Amino acid sequence: MVSCKLLSTLTRSGSVTLLTALALTVTVISSMAQGSPQLAGSEFANTSFVCGDHNDPLLVRIRELKHLRNEAADRGEYLKAQSQLLALEKLLAKKSRACRQHDRAESAAAMSIRSSAFASGGTIPDKYTCFGYGGRQPSGAVPPLTFANIPSAAKRLVLVVSDRDAGEFLHWVAIINKGSPAWSGFRDSQSTVSGVTHLANYYGTRGYAGPCPPSGTHRYNFKLYAISDTKRTSFGSSTQAIDRTLSGLSVKGGKAAYMGKAAFKTGAATATPTPIRTSTPTRTPTSAAATATPTPTSLPASGQQINSFETESPVGKWYTDGSNLWGRTTGLGSIEGSYALFAGLIGANPSNTSRRWYEATLPASATFTFWWKVSSETNYDYLFYCVDNDFCTASNAASYGGAAISGSVGWQQRTVNLSAGLHTITFGIQSDSSGTAGDDVGALDYLVLSWGSFAA
Repeated sequence: MVSCKLLSTLTRSGSVTLLTALALTVTVISSMAQGSPQLAGSEFANTSFVCGDHNDPLLVRIRELKHLRNEAADRGEYLKAQSQLLALEKLLAKKSRACRQHDRAESAAAMSIRSSAFASGGTIPDKYTCFGYGGRQPSGAVPPLTFANIPSAAKRLVLVVSDRDAGEFLHWVAIINKGSPAWSGFRDSQSTVSGVTHLANYYGTRGYAGPCPPSGTHRYNFKLYAISDTKRTSFGSSTQAIDRTLSGLSVKGGKAAYMGKAAFKTGAATATPTPIRTSTPTRTPTSAAATATPTPTSLPASGQQINSFETESPVGKWYTDGSNLWGRTTGLGSIEGSYALFAGLIGANPSNTSRRWYEATLPASATFTFWWKVSSETNYDYLFYCVDNDFCTASNAASYGGAAISGSVGWQQRTVNLSAGLHTITFGIQSDSSGTAGDDVGALDYLVLSWGSFAA
């Protein structure tokens, strides 16, 4: 039988040239296409394509063939390599379809967290905040929560609730073991459930502590992680550290988020909660390009922040998810100056999905404009952005004030209108588990945040 393994062995041993070996492979593929009974059960025909593996032998061979074709010494070698390349790409397309069908099925059944008590982004009823109990801290009834489409690989769920507008002040961490009645969610006011372990919140208590903003309106993140780990009893000493740890432990498709708002009630207790920690660290950048320039705790009444990425340290508050897929480059063109911020290689690997966040607390309404471009596999690998949702994806970006682009898209400008208050713009790249096209990169440049009189 002739297989990829044999092809590799022949070329390494020097028994045949690479072109001869590849020609033999194409002969095998052609025979397979004709339904040759001798090759119907061959090792090559039965070799599985590993969805999401950028180093799958078939993808590696295609990249080698592209290089061989581009370096061909004469037209004969070029045509031979091109013929072999087309045959292998046809086989790749066939194998990729199964991966994409699997990806679409998973996307349609993504894990989710919902509440019947309030819509995502809606107001959390007083019953589930401290204001239903005279402002006493910590207090509040557990809201009804429903978890759906939990990945089969999950052994535990971890629910993290924090105040996004108070330095991610931690209100609740619940570890839910598989088999617990809470595996599918919590009932209204349900505080004690078998198979659930509560970790300490910033009040120093264990269990749910309802939203209790000391002033104004705050946003509260309800983040659900599905993990296969069954041994850890701690995930970090801060909300940010917990999120980073759980993001790394999550199984495929094992992240979901929901958000609710709560406003300070006049006449309620105004004491500021005393956390068990005295400071809240930011996410640690993983490269010089991700390092944030210190920003004042409060912005002036009017102003601008401009990022053209000409220096290693961007202006304003920037965070990364810890991947090494973002950096500065002069190779993709730019709108202002010589550099642009790029993300890549996207490739055929869903684990390459990566996000960066730009955050600002605005004293007045603002406009945020930026330029972006992408070169990727159309309708499968994306560059996307959204507003005020850390876990948005290409498929739901439009639902959160954003958009997604794929294929070959030149520089385009986007504008986002923002109200006063804390906002986060999420930028991300995302790929499916098969196929590559174009340069497999996305780029951003000339980001301008204008507020107050500058936004007029």
